[in-house]
Amino acid sequence: MPSPPAFQFYADDFLAGTIDMTAEEVGAYMRLLCLQWTKGAITDRQKLSVGVSKEVAETVLSLKFVKQKDGTFVNVRLEEVRNLRENYAKKKSDAGKKGAESRWHSHTSANGKRIAEGMAKGMAEGMANDSSSVSSLHIKKKKTKGKDKDRDGMFSELWEVWPRLRRSGMADAEKAWAAAVQKADPEVILSAAREYAISEVGTGQYVKGPATWLRKGCWEDDRESWKDSNGHSEISIGRLI
Repeated sequence: MPSPPAFQFYADDFLAGTIDMTAEEVGAYMRLLCLQWTKGAITDRQKLSVGVSKEVAETVLSLKFVKQKDGTFVNVRLEEVRNLRENYAKKKSDAGKKGAESRWHSHTSANGKRIAEGMAKGMAEGMANDSSSVSSLHIKKKKTKGKDKDRDGMFSELWEVWPRLRRSGMADAEKAWAAAVQKADPEVILSAAREYAISEVGTGQYVKGPATWLRKGCWEDDRESWKDSNGHSEISIGRLI
């Protein structure tokens, strides 16, 4: 899936995160972010193509980017924004496909019902009670299976949007998710997780692990508590766009 042509730009975070940088460094930072968005990562050769000296480019990379095992550089926050956009687009696409399938089946079911009624009315009357019970049982099973699949998919999405700093203990997090969805609507939990992942606390070094966050019912937290008020915002702000 190709990246969208634009990414979300958090103006307040950017201003706070670049307040101590020179104008030349800020310009290089912006160009490097754009380069990463289109290329996926920045190579040693590409870092010199943003119109600044090697010294300035390396200063900005050391401040705002992380060097990967393959030697390329990425801004962690920008990749999290990319993941959020891709997950959102996939979710909308899947919802559209489900809606189309639902409309298609509703039409075919209606036609089939009229034909069946004309051909088998007499036979159906004697078996109405039994067939009704069996059909009801099958429908309930299908609904339950579908619901479980939706919940599994939602956990995968929660795992993907979770800050990489604390994205560990997947098996434990999945158990916590299974328990949490018995208490609250999975959509509510997932929506809150998305908010937490891009909050000041969620992008800082004191972010909770997913299992802990789920077990403590943090989706019900006051969102104001996700604003870092303990003096640690400067630690995380360097990684913000």
